[in-house]
Amino acid sequence: MKILLVDDDRVDRMATKRLLKQSDFDLEITVAVTGYEALSGMKSTEYDLVLLDYNLPDLTGLEVLQHATKSGIGKTAIIFLSGIENEALAQQCLELGAQDFLLKKDINPAHLRKAITHSKLRHANEMQLDKNRSDMQDLAEHDQLTGLLNRYAFEARLSTTKSMRERLSTGLSLMLLDLDNFKWINDTHGHDRGDEVLIEVAKRLQSVCREEDYLCRLGGDEFALAIMCQEKDYSYVVAERIFTAFKRPHEMKNLVVNIECSIGIADFTDEKDILNDVLKKADLAMYRAKADGRNRFHYFNETLQDIAERRISIAAELRKAIMYDEFVVYYQPQLSADSNTIVGAEALVRWQHPERGILGPQEFLDIAEETGLIEEIDQIVLAKASSQRNAWQKTLIKSTDFKIAINISARHLKSDTFLDSVQKVLAEVNIDPSLIELEIVESELVQDFAKAVNVISRLKAMGVDLAIDDFGTGYSSLSYLKHLNVQTLKVDRSFLSDVPHDKASCRLLKGLINLGKSMELKVVVEGVEDAQQLRKCHEYFGDIVQGYFFSVPLNAEDFAAYYNQYKSS
Repeated sequence: MKILLVDDDRVDRMATKRLLKQSDFDLEITVAVTGYEALSGMKSTEYDLVLLDYNLPDLTGLEVLQHATKSGIGKTAIIFLSGIENEALAQQCLELGAQDFLLKKDINPAHLRKAITHSKLRHANEMQLDKNRSDMQDLAEHDQLTGLLNRYAFEARLSTTKSMRERLSTGLSLMLLDLDNFKWINDTHGHDRGDEVLIEVAKRLQSVCREEDYLCRLGGDEFALAIMCQEKDYSYVVAERIFTAFKRPHEMKNLVVNIECSIGIADFTDEKDILNDVLKKADLAMYRAKADGRNRFHYFNETLQDIAERRISIAAELRKAIMYDEFVVYYQPQLSADSNTIVGAEALVRWQHPERGILGPQEFLDIAEETGLIEEIDQIVLAKASSQRNAWQKTLIKSTDFKIAINISARHLKSDTFLDSVQKVLAEVNIDPSLIELEIVESELVQDFAKAVNVISRLKAMGVDLAIDDFGTGYSSLSYLKHLNVQTLKVDRSFLSDVPHDKASCRLLKGLINLGKSMELKVVVEGVEDAQQLRKCHEYFGDIVQGYFFSVPLNAEDFAAYYNQYKSS
């Protein structure tokens, strides 16, 4: 056992040494005669026990204990030795961390042996408690997967950093980082591989951080970085370093993945800024980076704030619009490319805004999609269009081949209640399901392809036809098409824009139509704007055409008038 004996009195030292040798311990005793010599020895050597005299020539024993504790070297059991009896002093020594307080005149070998044993046990217990507290604090403040700060600790550190920034007159920026392809990694390769990627991301982010920066995993695949900016635009430099660090693919067992991210940056502009507000700004900037193409960064500006406030306002108005039945349905005629007769119509939602009048989908549909309100709006359109088709059957359109095409969001394909709600609407309206065709945008189908296949098959079993909308703009593939029980392909209007003047565009349009026909699907070409484009659609054997060349979308009354006029002409 290594013991440091600290006492400037030679006689007392000799007496204590003699008692120690009679205590049956295997001892290695080192002597110090001043407080600073004791502190130096405790710093350089790890002792099992320190026997510390209270009265020393340079420091009191109490001051030695305080210095040792403050400097982090007081990890050894300490027993105070004193020549005077003082209960208040003894209490003070014990409160500051000493394990015992002994009077020199009362010490004998048995007493000393017992004191040493108990002191070491108490000290060991205290060290274990300190370790447990440290471990608990670590659990409370750090993300257990990556070892980074969690949000709680991040916010606590930032309050200190903001004060430091004010003293040093430096800027403080917040970067919010979200992985672009993480969901695909998780869904395709499993959560274990996803965790490996998150750990690797944390390591690469740490490699670009300075000691004074704070890096945090907020949750999922989202990270935050607070940086002190002594130089102007330093946050731009850090963002570029992050992209450079992510350029190298991450290699795992039998798998190589590319790590890409979108970053939003916002500044703490004054001492009143709180983390949540700046996080919201960085979040807006990050989503702008994603909208601009991903794998890039964007700096927050007030325009983004205005856009966000507008979107919040529109979302609130949309909820009222659903409540007060403000959505109406317009209809755009669809004609046979061969006979030029009206064979159907596409139902298109419009918002009868109480103050702004009729609003097109570009004003609200993306916000409805983001908020999930699109599901209720689609149900409204389905019910109104189905009801209108029934009404026309009695008064206007006798043909049983006249279909109403209705757009639905891909969100419905993930809903467990969608099929029941469609069946309920069809039953309430009492319409023949074959008169309804539901359109789903092609690019949205592949998000959960297996479920999409199942839902589409069950809709067809009800008698409802399905169409792939905007065909050619997403993931056009025969391997997808052969698994989907769809009846119609709608070629996107973008493929008609340069027809007939551009030969390559003509060949592409012809190829898309041929693809649909080869799979025995009905092909609808939308966006026809002149007679030359109509002739090309006829020449390439498109089945149905639609566009402003024939008519803009019309409300139900105007559509009926158009239908009668077109039929009579």
